[in-house]
Amino acid sequence: MTKQNRQLWHYAVLGLALVLALGLCLFLLGDDGSKAAALGTTLVGSVVVGSVLIVFERGLAARTEAVVRTVSLAAAPTPARDVPEPTPSRPVSEASEERDLDVKRRRHFTVDYGGWTRDARRVDAFQLRLRVLVDGEYFQFFTIVIPGNDVTATVQSRGVTLSRFRRALIDVALALIIESIRQGEAPRADDPSLAIELRPSTDQARRLAIRMVDADYTEGDTVADFEL
Repeated sequence: MTKQNRQLWHYAVLGLALVLALGLCLFLLGDDGSKAAALGTTLVGSVVVGSVLIVFERGLAARTEAVVRTVSLAAAPTPARDVPEPTPSRPVSEASEERDLDVKRRRHFTVDYGGWTRDARRVDAFQLRLRVLVDGEYFQFFTIVIPGNDVTATVQSRGVTLSRFRRALIDVALALIIESIRQGEAPRADDPSLAIELRPSTDQARRLAIRMVDADYTEGDTVADFEL
């Protein structure tokens, strides 16, 4: 029982005592008719005072309970919420370093003209020789092998000369060289100075030769360059 409830009950007992004392005095001092009235008044007063006190007590108890509940809710700890962990961001310097590495991984290739000669190992064939360097260092030796009858037929075509045909053969073979590097076929593991033979399409070279400049290469000229 709270302190306020105890005080209320003290007041209730005191009030009932006063009502009973007043009724007793009236009962003792009065005649028969007034005694009956005094007794009735005492009973009614006791009921009224008790009822009023009970109503006040219940209201006060409800109010006290509400205050206690509010304080309990306020004191209760707030349940923790799961906070997603932040995704660590990559430092700008790290991303820049990776981009720099990508640039450094790209190698610069140059293709030098190694001359045009008859293939002594074959009955009727010619070789166009190319040396490929990477970043200025020797990388791989390539030979373009062309049957002799294809060379004869091509140079007899209208608008095609041998110098134009050789230029066209180099342009067509360049795609084969790049592909062999990407596929890991070049450089040769045993000896990069041993030639890798290429056989480009002579028909494609013949069609391309018509649009080529009629000027020949000199051995040692750089005829192409690319990056991989």
